[in-house]
Amino acid sequence: MRLLLSVWLVVWSGQALAGETRSRSMRNGDMARRVAAGHQHSLAVDEDGGVWVWGMNTSGQLSNGQNETYSTPVRLPELTGVVAITTHDEHSLALRADGTVWAWGTNRYLQLGVDDLFTDVREEPAPIPGLTGVVSISAGYFHAVAARQDGSVWTWGLVSKRGETNYYFPGTTPVQVPGLSDAVRVTASAWTASSLALRRDGTLWGWGSNASGQLGNGTTLSQDYPVQVVGMEQVVAVSASVQHSLALREDGTLWAWGSNAAGKLGTGTDRRLAPVRVLGPANTVSVSAGASHSLALHGEGTVWAWGNNARGQLGDGTTGTHATPIQVQGLSDVVALSAGSVHAVAVSEDGSMRSWGDNTSSQIGDGVSVIQPTPSRVLLPCRLTGGHSHEHLAGGSRHCHAQP
Repeated sequence: MRLLLSVWLVVWSGQALAGETRSRSMRNGDMARRVAAGHQHSLAVDEDGGVWVWGMNTSGQLSNGQNETYSTPVRLPELTGVVAITTHDEHSLALRADGTVWAWGTNRYLQLGVDDLFTDVREEPAPIPGLTGVVSISAGYFHAVAARQDGSVWTWGLVSKRGETNYYFPGTTPVQVPGLSDAVRVTASAWTASSLALRRDGTLWGWGSNASGQLGNGTTLSQDYPVQVVGMEQVVAVSASVQHSLALREDGTLWAWGSNAAGKLGTGTDRRLAPVRVLGPANTVSVSAGASHSLALHGEGTVWAWGNNARGQLGDGTTGTHATPIQVQGLSDVVALSAGSVHAVAVSEDGSMRSWGDNTSSQIGDGVSVIQPTPSRVLLPCRLTGGHSHEHLAGGSRHCHAQP
């Protein structure tokens, strides 16, 4: 009887931990959709559904005109009711509560979903025609991808077809990805035209470029149609970047595959064509893949980083590369994070934001333009969540609706 009770307790504890991880991952995942670190810029969605932007704006990726740099956050007057934001190098996407997707920035590879090859740059957000009922969005470098409420997945822009140099347009406006259903989350890679979709049953599926094994199917063959990532089940979160991918399972373990340049897989190994567990603390609740580094948020609110650190993007006060996770200094009670190309942004429970890494284009948003190897306060004049801040926020306002 005692043995049976012990077994039951172990099973119950495991189920409880998995359920708790799943619940926290969903909460943190929803919050993570409200902050996006791009190449040399950043975006955030406030608690009133407004969008704030800062950093480099060479191609209208921040709206508000071109060839300007914003050293502190500026609110976009055109967008309201936003629930998620995503960006990459030179274009940005916003998902509104009504399920529509709005796009702005460069349209060089038709990333704006506009049926017009002559629309090179759009400086003001506009809806993507025909795309409704959307629940998840992700912007890559060449393309973008979205999941709709009915579980279908749609993509637009430049997408790889059988090899790394042959490309085709799937349509100048969004087209449905064949053979994929019940999708709840999507992620588009950076600099390579590949994508991953998380299905409701916890499995992962990928398609597109695969030269470094970033699709996790055990090969380096590009895929025209979705194929399942090897061994990935009970997945609750996923993030893809430059030729590497990260996935979080409901038991709190973190897995990685693809290129391991600068140790960004966190596995202490070379390139992996199929998922391998990341070395380091368990109890992960959120992940984000940057261009050459990776981030993980753990249940106690701390942030861990690994990979390239030449611009201080690991936040440990140095510029030394780490092939396994190390803790970012000075962060606690974090609820969301985003890894950009060479910088990162984190949101605390009180709604304040901190950023670290490269800051040559003011993408950290702290009013200066020098590299920050440890987290620095983003000068946002309001909070991103409904939490209670005990700190004085810049401008004296804690509620974003008071801002222009």
